Amino acid sequence: HIWGIAETSDGVVYVATSEGLHRYRSEDRTFLQYSREDGLIDNTVRALLADANGALWVGTVEGLNRHDPTRDKFETFRYANRPNEEFATLSTALRKTGDGALWVGTNDGLYVLPAGGTRLLRFAHDPKNPSSLPHNHVRNLLVTKRGKLWVMTALGPARLQSWDGHNAVFE
Repeated sequence: HIWGIAETSDGVVYVATSEGLHRYRSEDRTFLQYSREDGLIDNTVRALLADANGALWVGTVEGLNRHDPTRDKFETFRYANRPNEEFATLSTALRKTGDGALWVGTNDGLYVLPAGGTRLLRFAHDPKNPSSLPHNHVRNLLVTKRGKLWVMTALGPARLQSWDGHNAVFE
């Protein structure tokens, strides 16, 4: 399966597939494949996001990587509250907001990597809190032209009303 495609700021095209991450080589019109052996947390790549700094964010079935094109290396991100565990859940969507935070939609809630951060924070549905997500299965994310984050869940949309770096309120 092909799950997605992204182009980095330097014009390099990457393709997300069930068999790894593929980088198009325009000089010989071939694809270079990246896999677990190259540092990916998993070979099934489901979401891609090229950021303004030239990095490629890679969401897989088992977690999140960032590809540094200058070193051709992958970095793996971990949970904030369990620093010895890798972030291991199906990534469905990746978006950055104007404050530089990376938002990761998954089948287990919404995660955020604050700008400059190294640990992921999780936001989940809480039946006792009407300002939480409507459901933990996040299917897609949208950042509007006005910079508002919308979260599309299995039970409908939610808009991020506020986030203070630790707590989020959705409506």
